[in-house]
Amino acid sequence: MDEGSVRKVPDRWSNAEACAIGASGAISWASLVPDAKLQKAEMVLVLGAGGGLGVIAVQIAKAVGAKVIGVVGDKEKAKIVKDLGADEVVGCNLPR
Repeated sequence: MDEGSVRKVPDRWSNAEACAIGASGAISWASLVPDAKLQKAEMVLVLGAGGGLGVIAVQIAKAVGAKVIGVVGDKEKAKIVKDLGADEVVGCNLPR
């Protein structure tokens, strides 16, 4: 492995958490930025926004400056996604 590829894991993270963040972050970043070319002020719909890839996708899209609509399956995930900064949260089991 190239030394430049190594990153320090924060002390409060377990190895499992660090590995999960790394893989999910890379997939979400690649999907949104280089592939979809998401830019500031664009809108993105994140399906499964309360799951592992979705949570990071919401954060990346907001960091880019996009408006985010997150789709979730329950109230608990809706709160998490809204707290992450999603502009709107929708789902089949949420009150209208």
